[in-house]
Amino acid sequence: MPNQQPNLGGQFNQSLQSIGSPSQKPKFKLKYILLVIILILAVLVVGGVIAFILLDGTGHDSDEQSNIIILRSMNQLRNTAEIILSSDGNYNNVNCATGTEGVPTLCSDITVNGANFNIFKPTAPSASYCAEVKMNNGGNWYCVDSELRSRMYKTNPVCSSTVFSCE
Repeated sequence: MPNQQPNLGGQFNQSLQSIGSPSQKPKFKLKYILLVIILILAVLVVGGVIAFILLDGTGHDSDEQSNIIILRSMNQLRNTAEIILSSDGNYNNVNCATGTEGVPTLCSDITVNGANFNIFKPTAPSASYCAEVKMNNGGNWYCVDSELRSRMYKTNPVCSSTVFSCE
């Protein structure tokens, strides 16, 4: 009778049956794993919504958004002007009408979003330049120049057709 198991008593057999079979345990664990995954996803979704509200939905008005575009474009203009200087040896192509390296696009971005935008430089070959724009926040000006200045001013900087520097 090798296939018969000894009878160890009724209580022992009942306690073994109450534990459950091994096929039930993975289902039990699977339910908890799925619940944890759903809770984690719910937390991520709620966190994403809160982040969107706090970061993107802060109610930036159009002037603030325009000023961000102006600042980014002015700094890119300064960087582009240095690329032009290193390739051409001068700032002649820092020009809104016929410039190279994307300068006309940058000028357009600045002009569309601001008022009183100017680039000043001496006659060719231009060894210097300055560019200024009036911001949309009540009178501040932003200026970049060939001396690598990039700064906000409370009043119109000295950048002009005779002074090719922000200061």
